[in-house]
Parts: sequence; structure tokens; C-alpha cells
Amino acid sequence: MNRLKIGIIEIFMLLGLAFIFNYFDIKICPFFNILKIPCPGCGLTRSIICLFHGEFLKSIQYNVLGIPIVVFCCFYVIVVFMNRYDHLERFFLKYQKGIIIGAVVVLILVECINLRNPLLSYIYK
Repeated sequence: MNRLKIGIIEIFMLLGLAFIFNYFDIKICPFFNILKIPCPGCGLTRSIICLFHGEFLKSIQYNVLGIPIVVFCCFYVIVVFMNRYDHLERFFLKYQKGIIIGAVVVLILVECINLRNPLLSYIYK
């Protein structure tokens, strides 16, 4: 159970760091720093902030992954508190190849969307 608590703490620490970096407009994205184009995660912090403010359409406009990531994090926390982490781990191990292929396809699609996203274009000029 210790590993699970550490996982939850890590999620909240990463979210906190993302909000701090967003607040101070610090861009630490190696993808952007090297290629000078938005990465699949660009706009994600703003998307999640808009989601928490109830601005669902604006959240999707910043990054389409905002809502699925928040849903997955909530699902993960519920699974951990219900002590069903072993079921989730078995699911990921059973469908590992499909999950990896699906994630790569989704990231490529999100990258294509972000390259044409007018809300992200002004951020990186």
C-alpha cells in the first residue's frame, strides 16, 4: 500500500509543479525547447485549469487530453482507495501492447491538433 500512496502523492506533486510553472510562464518542455513547436502536452495545464473552472469547451480547445487525464487520475485515486490496484496492474499487463500502440496513435493525433491550435500558437511566438 505504500507504493500506492507514493503514486498518489506523485500525481499531486506533478500537478502542483505544472500549475506553478504555468503561473510563472516557465517553459521546461524539451520538445518545444528543441523543435520550437508545441508538443502533445502543450496547453494541458491550461486545459485542466479551465476544466476545474467549469469551462469545458475552452478546456477541449486548449488540449483535448485534459478531460481524459483528469478522469483517469480520479479513476486511479478511486482504485487506490478501494485497494484494487492489483486489478488495474493486471489489466495494464494483459493489454500492454495495445495500450502502447493506442497511446502512440493518440499522441500523434494530439500533436497534429496542437500544431494547428490557434490558442497555442501565440504562446510560442
